[in-house]
Amino acid sequence: DQPAAAPGKLVFEVEPSAVRAGEAFVVEVYMVNEGSAALRLAEATVATTTDGRTASGPVALLAHEAPPRQRTLILSMAGQWRAEVASWSQAVTVRTAGGESYRNELAWK
Repeated sequence: DQPAAAPGKLVFEVEPSAVRAGEAFVVEVYMVNEGSAALRLAEATVATTTDGRTASGPVALLAHEAPPRQRTLILSMAGQWRAEVASWSQAVTVRTAGGESYRNELAWK
């Protein structure tokens, strides 16, 4: 594997930061482009695992380009924390037009 020409990373922000049963929450995913060239984003996949059961599929990106040295909101997902859920995780994979792949995961228990 060659290093990405425009290094970046996926960063999660969750509101509220500590979710309790019955509360609504929002997960935002940002592409942080640490390089000097724009990142052209082609597609994103989200895999959500709730109590060991995984659902996965493509999601629409909010932005298809991450400008150099900027942080760009690319996904925003809302939900409600159900009392019966013991564990929850979400893995996001983003592929660029150049074939590079970025991945990060968020987990709650």
